[in-house]
Amino acid sequence: MSTQNFAWPVESAAVIIAMCVPLEVLEEKRQREEDEVNQEMELDRLRESEPQRRRLLEFLLKSAGLELRSDSRLCAKYITSGEGDLDMIVRRMSEMKWLFEYCNIRKVLDEVEQENIEEWEAGYIPDVPVFDEAEYRVLKAQPYPRVWPWMYDKYARIIQRGCRNWIWKPVTADGKFGISARVGMRACGIAFP
Repeated sequence: MSTQNFAWPVESAAVIIAMCVPLEVLEEKRQREEDEVNQEMELDRLRESEPQRRRLLEFLLKSAGLELRSDSRLCAKYITSGEGDLDMIVRRMSEMKWLFEYCNIRKVLDEVEQENIEEWEAGYIPDVPVFDEAEYRVLKAQPYPRVWPWMYDKYARIIQRGCRNWIWKPVTADGKFGISARVGMRACGIAFP
């Protein structure tokens, strides 16, 4: 038998190599390669959909009368990883706008922080985070409205566009919907809260 034309079958070569290398090492290498491929695929999926998530979030925020803030960790987390519920994010962004622009929560934050410092100096450890306590105090005095104040003009423009004879502001001075505003909104097919 001539050895010049002899070639080992590929399967036999793999068996011979496998016999020289411990099985655990080969399994670890295969697992690492699979993990790298899966990680790259996941990153590609996230990169491809990141602009789509950003556009969707911007659209929903705009429809709620809000803007995408560069300092929002909640929005950034959703855009980069897709984590979170969009309705919850828009709701929380509305709450933050209400607290910071309409309720003067900064003043309450300073008061709570000062109280926490005094408690700390007296030997007590504050058990509630500063922001949570400040938010609780603000909402106790002035709860979230049924309709966000920045949405009033949006409703008013819709009513005027569809029903020319209705009042300009759909909300009375005490924060409730006026009778003509309710009738006008119903006539235009707008559901009001």
